[in-house]
Amino acid sequence: MILHSERWMDLRRFRALHEAGLSISAIARETGLNWRTVKKYVEAPPPVVPPKGPSRKGCHRQVIEPFKPVIGFVHVWRQHLCMRFGGSW
Repeated sequence: MILHSERWMDLRRFRALHEAGLSISAIARETGLNWRTVKKYVEAPPPVVPPKGPSRKGCHRQVIEPFKPVIGFVHVWRQHLCMRFGGSW
């Protein structure tokens, strides 16, 4: 599971509130989360640093990649037509 930095800070806050004496149900009411969710994160070992997601660079090629030759041809063809017959498209 990848956590956003805001969510990670919330989880740290849950632990601090619980250690300060607030009950799990009180923390759940304050945050608007289910008490089971709060309990899960309060009882889990504390994260040291926010987790980072895996790098997605190079995993997916661009959707347009197979069509680039066609797009290039259409662009050149339009330029040719404009030069030959005048006007703009």
